[in-house]
Amino acid sequence: GDSGLLTEWPLLGGDVRGTMRHPSTVYCVSVSGGLVATGCEQNVYIWSLTHFVCLQVLQGHHDIAFALVLRSATCVSGSFDGTLRVWYLLGPAEYRNEHVRVLRHEGCVEGLAVGPGVILSGSYDTPKVLLWQAAAARIITTVIPGMVGFTRGMTMP
Repeated sequence: GDSGLLTEWPLLGGDVRGTMRHPSTVYCVSVSGGLVATGCEQNVYIWSLTHFVCLQVLQGHHDIAFALVLRSATCVSGSFDGTLRVWYLLGPAEYRNEHVRVLRHEGCVEGLAVGPGVILSGSYDTPKVLLWQAAAARIITTVIPGMVGFTRGMTMP
């Protein structure tokens, strides 16, 4: 939220496991294994849930990183700058800004979902949800042509 404080609580009650201080407002969060990705300003932050520290700052967006999916060896971020960035993870807690693929959406990216080899991206300022082939960085199809409204809560198996 606006405080920039990230807190991990156990689902079934008990004490707070840990907190992390984010540099400013957190716009999105994604969790995978022992890692958390957060979007803030133009950056994506990768955090350890074991040590509650920031491991890496992924830089490259030119506007707010507003959508995130962290899944095993990949982090996908979407931004108001109209891009998706696919960050490839090189090993445990080892992320590099130079290992990134940039996809150009047709508007501010507000929703993301990731599946095996594919990415869904949605925007609130263009009436489209795009299905991407991740490895080739190309659009396979427009999933919902003529859609009106926000496309934030997308999921994919």
